[in-house]
Amino acid sequence: MPSKSKNASAASKEAKQLEKLQAELERKKAKLDALMKSGAARANAQPAPQKPKPKPKPSAKAASGGAEGTFNFDANTAARRPVSGGGGGDANGSLGASAQAGPAAPGSPSNGGRELRVNSFSFDPEDDPVVCKVVQTYAQQAAARRAAMEAERAEKEREAAAAANAPPSPREVRLKREREKEARLAAKRKFAEISSGITRLAGKVVESAETREALSGAFSLTLVPIRPRSRGARRSLRTFPGASLRPGSLAFDPRPRRL
Repeated sequence: MPSKSKNASAASKEAKQLEKLQAELERKKAKLDALMKSGAARANAQPAPQKPKPKPKPSAKAASGGAEGTFNFDANTAARRPVSGGGGGDANGSLGASAQAGPAAPGSPSNGGRELRVNSFSFDPEDDPVVCKVVQTYAQQAAARRAAMEAERAEKEREAAAAANAPPSPREVRLKREREKEARLAAKRKFAEISSGITRLAGKVVESAETREALSGAFSLTLVPIRPRSRGARRSLRTFPGASLRPGSLAFDPRPRRL
């Protein structure tokens, strides 16, 4: 029975821990879904990419370098020509808006229109399918153990109720009488022990009282009434100092002495 109770307590603790883990997993999943939705909304809110304008065909004069063999500079072609840094330039040689802004952000039209992936990699165990499967397996096992324990407890309660309602057998009656007899004998033994202890304590009290009376009588013999030298003074009791006042010593003399 103790081992079953320990197993039941351990199973209940495991079930509670698994429930907590599942609740935390659901909460983090909801948070992850909210982040994904917000990232998709930000990606969709960006302006659509503009179609590039078709480049004009170079003229025959520009291709041949001119009639006089000089270089022909076309301002429109230079404005559309990309420069280092990813942005275009104008006729005056200044950088375009995309070059001034720096590299394109992920999900922008200049990056191919790809959406931003939120939390593409995470170290959380909830994102690992193996961990999730193990947690679900443990939760199922804990639920099965809890159901088995509840069924066993219900069966025991039914058996106890049936045993209480059933009439006692002759063997149970005999055992009950033996237990009652043993309880009465134990009570009698306890009463006898208490009585003997009280008797011993009373004997010790009487013995100590007799010893105290003997000592007080022996001490009273050492008190000697004397008369002081000055007239008119009252009688007083004085004792002899030293080892003579000790009743067990050899110098003890119970006879009164005069100073």
